[in-house]
Amino acid sequence: MMGSATAKRSVVLLVLLFVGCCIGGSCSAQQQDGSGGGYGMVAVGGASGDALASGDPSAEVVTMTAAEQNPIMGGAGQVDQDDDIDITKSRNLLERDQFSLEPLPVVGIPRLTQICAGGYFSAGITEKDSELVVWGFFNGEIKSPTVIQFPEVNTKVARITCGSYHILVLDDKGRVYSFGRGLNGVLGHGGENDEGTPRVIKSLSRETVVSIGAGFSHSAAITSTHKIYTWGLAEHGQLGRGTKPELIPKLVRPEMTVPAGHSVPLEGTEICCGGHYTAILSGKEVFTFGSGDFGAVGHGTAENTLYPRVVEGLPPITNMSCGGDHIVVITENGEAFSWGWNYYGQMCRQIGDVLAPEKVSFPNHKDLPIHTVSASSYANSYFVLESAGKQHIYACGCAEYGGVGIVSEEPQFQPFLVELSHRDVVQVSAGYRHSLFLTATGEVYGMGDNTYNQMGVSSSQ
Repeated sequence: MMGSATAKRSVVLLVLLFVGCCIGGSCSAQQQDGSGGGYGMVAVGGASGDALASGDPSAEVVTMTAAEQNPIMGGAGQVDQDDDIDITKSRNLLERDQFSLEPLPVVGIPRLTQICAGGYFSAGITEKDSELVVWGFFNGEIKSPTVIQFPEVNTKVARITCGSYHILVLDDKGRVYSFGRGLNGVLGHGGENDEGTPRVIKSLSRETVVSIGAGFSHSAAITSTHKIYTWGLAEHGQLGRGTKPELIPKLVRPEMTVPAGHSVPLEGTEICCGGHYTAILSGKEVFTFGSGDFGAVGHGTAENTLYPRVVEGLPPITNMSCGGDHIVVITENGEAFSWGWNYYGQMCRQIGDVLAPEKVSFPNHKDLPIHTVSASSYANSYFVLESAGKQHIYACGCAEYGGVGIVSEEPQFQPFLVELSHRDVVQVSAGYRHSLFLTATGEVYGMGDNTYNQMGVSSSQ
């Protein structure tokens, strides 16, 4: 049986995220010792390597007009009988064999320059025309990579970020678009209506935005002049202005009164959103605010942080990734630190929840620099180490759906080597139960849960 903490976590996930790994008492908190635990074979497809190579610039991609893009979203909030997500389909995933234990190429897609993995969907930016493509469960089930049309003709997409049920898009002119589920005002349009097609956020139209973030119930943006905007739900302090929710983007003002020990970052350049918290990279320092559950904000306590506060004890930071309740960062020397929830081993070490930053180590590659990290929206972490042109990709955390390369009910506290090292991986993006890998040549590989085609790998292959 699950302990009380695990049972509580299951209830929270049902309400706040999706039907997931901890339903039914699986993923017990015991260290994987390598002796069994449900190791499996590749269950989706079976082809590998170049036989199904993605990244073909001539690949045919379905295009949906604005009228064809269904604005009815599924699965937000509580999971009940009226939602479009099939609970039985999710719970019986292992019986359905719709998962992959190794990265398989996403098919029917042109070369991409960026990827993001959401709840049960994936998205990317095409290399040729800077278009947005989406596949998986978003606005209904999209079974193959589909080009999303914008209101403005020839919109060039520069950056994307995926929340649990919504997507933020930054174009080459610094404008921000949003679409998806509108609950809690997460889209920033002044209400809670769903949007089936990308819609520009008018209150940011006079700003040039350079970074965007999307969480479960809030969103954020940073401008070229380092202004910080947040909007959506605020009950945990994830907007950085107390607990007042906002339906449109509002400033986190440097001059506002904050408690002792807190300060608004003045040189913010990057922003990311976790489940119910926000992180900002400013002058190689990390500032966080929001939910302190499991130590997600990194301030040595499980208390919420309602205003921005610098995370202490870190070397200079150059990159970061926000998971559901944990954060992974990279230092300028190529080291990794992490903190937050660790029930399933997403800290890559067998300890409890980590309330303040601790260094992540890889015993077999102690001296290799880390250049890419990704913290999933649930309970996985990924690290790409590289030296002399050779890569080593490690994963740890919940393994029930194959997201770390094996299927097991045991947490994976020890880093597991992902067999994609012969590719030059430049980005990893981890969603709720699936992960994407982008190579330098624009190919995309998926691993994990493919129930709703979020990996872009057909079960008929």
